[in-house]
Amino acid sequence: MGDVKSTFVWHDMMTTDAERSRAFYTGLLGWKTGEMEIEAMGTYQMIQLGEEPIGGFMPLDPSHGAPSHWLGYIAVASVDACCAKATELGGKVCVPAMDIPTWGASPCWRTHRGDLLPIPVRRILRGAEAPRQ
Repeated sequence: MGDVKSTFVWHDMMTTDAERSRAFYTGLLGWKTGEMEIEAMGTYQMIQLGEEPIGGFMPLDPSHGAPSHWLGYIAVASVDACCAKATELGGKVCVPAMDIPTWGASPCWRTHRGDLLPIPVRRILRGAEAPRQ
């Protein structure tokens, strides 16, 4: 598959009203959705391209004060190396990498300016996997 750096593999609509967002985007763009039960949060609405899931609608607690927004997930060859490089460049890891079954490792960091940087993952959803180093 080659180098997987900078490959977007998933997109979540982080939203304070998941059902309204789902209705809007499916109506506007003709997207199909599917459901997946996630133990810690309940039903997760996935966005599908044909039968393949490519993203979803993630509930966002309005009390946090963050507006609804899109969050892209990026596949990288090495999550640990990517986090180290982000830190070297002035970023700060906010949430250390944690392994998520069938998904990969998912850390979160802020750039040198404080922007939230998209979360890298180590597995590409279409079956390829890059080793965690």
